Amino acid sequence: MQMTQSKPQPRAPVWMTWVKENLFSSAFNTVLTVGSSALVLWVLYNLGTWAFTQARWAVIPINFRLLMVGPFPAEQLWRVWTVLGIVSLTAGLHWGSASRGLRIVAWPFVTAAVIAVFTFVTQMGFPSSLLVPRRCWRCSLGSSSDAPLSRAAS
Repeated sequence: MQMTQSKPQPRAPVWMTWVKENLFSSAFNTVLTVGSSALVLWVLYNLGTWAFTQARWAVIPINFRLLMVGPFPAEQLWRVWTVLGIVSLTAGLHWGSASRGLRIVAWPFVTAAVIAVFTFVTQMGFPSSLLVPRRCWRCSLGSSSDAPLSRAAS
């Protein structure tokens, strides 16, 4: 008897196997995959249409400072950038130490950053002072004349 060698069956690429097993494994998964894909494509199409034909992007560079820090006083912007730098540094240190499994190392840095941020913020008087400039405190907190009127006895 003579043996013939048969060619091995071609194997499907790994990504096709994953797609078949995870996205099209049942009728429900197929309907869910097709429906979700249609919804995502519809949202992307409408978002792209708006972004390229209807959006008015000229207002972004004109109001860039207002969009980034709001009505914060220009002479106090160093506080915003200091806090942003501290938060970025702390996040980077934490991410770097957590990815290496050194979670204990980040705690002194996190504590120091929180104390520094608290110190900078409370120097202005209130913890929310980064959001509300000092000149607006009276209008944002209200005055004594804004108290609700008591109801007259009937």
